[in-house]
Amino acid sequence: MTSVRRHNLPVIMALYLLGIFMGAIDTGIVTPARTIIQNDLGVDDQTGIWMITIYTLAYAASIPVMGKLADRFGRKPVYLVSILLFGLGSLLCGLSEATGSFAFLVAARAIQAVGGGGILPIATAEFGTEVPVEKRGMALGLVGGVFGVANIFGSSAGSLILDVFGAHQWQYIFYVNLPISVVIIAGGLVFLPNHRTTSVAKIDLLGIALLVGMVLSLLYGLRNLDFFDLAGSLASTDVYPFLIAFAVLLPLFILAERRAEDPVTNLHFFRSRPIVLTLGIAFLTGFILMGTVFVPSSPRTRCTSPRARAVTSSSSWAWPRASAPRSAAGSPTRSAPNASSASGWARRSSAPSS
Repeated sequence: MTSVRRHNLPVIMALYLLGIFMGAIDTGIVTPARTIIQNDLGVDDQTGIWMITIYTLAYAASIPVMGKLADRFGRKPVYLVSILLFGLGSLLCGLSEATGSFAFLVAARAIQAVGGGGILPIATAEFGTEVPVEKRGMALGLVGGVFGVANIFGSSAGSLILDVFGAHQWQYIFYVNLPISVVIIAGGLVFLPNHRTTSVAKIDLLGIALLVGMVLSLLYGLRNLDFFDLAGSLASTDVYPFLIAFAVLLPLFILAERRAEDPVTNLHFFRSRPIVLTLGIAFLTGFILMGTVFVPSSPRTRCTSPRARAVTSSSSWAWPRASAPRSAAGSPTRSAPNASSASGWARRSSAPSS
């Protein structure tokens, strides 16, 4: 590493960590405003959940694709394009408040998620290249720490923004990303180095298409599972066709990757015991973290079976909600007696119905 790079290393790390924080915080920042957004845009709970679901699906599907494009075309341009897409998606999400279109919001969230999917893998790979070996563990620890804190802080940040700007001014939840994106792009053009692999092989378009289809099918099928009524939900047309699609696409993907000149996923990685062990630990860590962040909001919004309702009716935690939805005349309506405030968690207890 040259002396110039060593001198700029703190700036380089800050630009990547800021991008990670911005992308990760958006996984939960919408949660407190979800009810208000869906009421302002005139959709019900079943439709409104898509503002979160589409982000999760597009984010997960774009991560391996953006990582491969970074290897092919260079990390710096793909990272900056990812930040640009994230900022553009955030701008469009905010403008959906003026358009009054929920479909517009969902499309904008998908654009935002595609950009977000390119931030974490590129930043992690760049830390492994730019940071000296003796400090690499510390740097990767910072990546995990920033990502975890941002995920947990997202919901509180959303509530704070709604408290400051007003309950129905939810567009500022998305606009807050715009200045951060501008700072990262401006700084990245000056300070970020570019690393890429020299390859003349064809881009694995078939592998990319199959991988995206697999990820979307698996995640959407799992999303619709009701673990309080597992057998019943497995028979639902919202679950089993997508799990079957994943099972069909998986062997096709493996076959395509074996034949590809430059596969999007190197299958030899899965023959390495250390890599498989690392992936397993990463899965368990992510599972526990996401469960801690998102499970508290799920009992009332996601559990639909009689047993689930019986379990959650007596006592449950809920993410904060900023205020009650507007009435038809445009003024806020009175909130339900057990609604929680926008500034924090609230404990709700109610006796079982007779």
